Amino acid sequence: MPRSLLASVISAAKHCLTRSEWHEDAVEATRLLLTFCGFSFDSRTLVRAIDAGVLDLLWEIGRCNAKYDTLPLAGHIAGSMGLATALRAAKRAYGRILDFLDMDGIDRGRSIAIIREAYALHYRSYFGYRQRKDWKKYFSCHNAQGPHNSTVRICACGRTFYCSGSCQRMHWYARHRSVCSGYEPWSMKGRVSLNDALFLAVHVRERIRQWQPNIVKMIAPDIDRLRPNEQFSITVDISDPLVQKTGDVYIEDVAPYSSSDVVLIKVCFRVGCVDRIQPMPFTYRLADFRTVKKLS
Repeated sequence: MPRSLLASVISAAKHCLTRSEWHEDAVEATRLLLTFCGFSFDSRTLVRAIDAGVLDLLWEIGRCNAKYDTLPLAGHIAGSMGLATALRAAKRAYGRILDFLDMDGIDRGRSIAIIREAYALHYRSYFGYRQRKDWKKYFSCHNAQGPHNSTVRICACGRTFYCSGSCQRMHWYARHRSVCSGYEPWSMKGRVSLNDALFLAVHVRERIRQWQPNIVKMIAPDIDRLRPNEQFSITVDISDPLVQKTGDVYIEDVAPYSSSDVVLIKVCFRVGCVDRIQPMPFTYRLADFRTVKKLS
């Protein structure tokens, strides 16, 4: 969707806010913008809408009347902030809109509030990911044979970590060449960048560490009942900003090269009009969830 079209709709909606009898037309414009974003299979239309001033529009609608229903569009924006691409676009608008809200103390409605909450939640992870880069030390090299270096980098496909070129070559010939998608992270045809994939892994790991006590309770009734062909998987859903819950725990069939002692980690995230479930490039041991303890 061209940015010029999005900018025209946003400009027309802002003009509708100049007269009270046109306010509902401005609200209707947010539904049209949601339709545009919903037609997209990636986050580019949303990023263009943010750059064109959609956050300013939602803020101005809330300033006119905090009860106007712009929640569907706001929810889509907030639900997409798990992607670094969308989060960076929101950061570009943060100084103009979201930061100002912390100072004026005026109720602008639930729409701006959930965007601000989602931004704050994801940006804390993003700041650590970009500034400290400590993810290089806490993810493990996928090659089983050592010795290993102390830091890793991610493969261009977004599915594995390696501590060195030699480890990457060994794992490539042993296993990875059958699943590697090269420079298409997660085989999604450019819908997510490698930066998006890596940030999701960092953020999901933080959620798992935060929720570990609750996950231990959820797993406890079945932890000693797993059959040899079963394993636990934990799905962290960041696609719906209106629902804050602990990761969902499932029991599923053991995949090739895996075992019941391995806990799979997945993420449900929003990209364009689709909520996608994607396995993460890291796992945990079942023993990590037998008792509450510090996770690696």
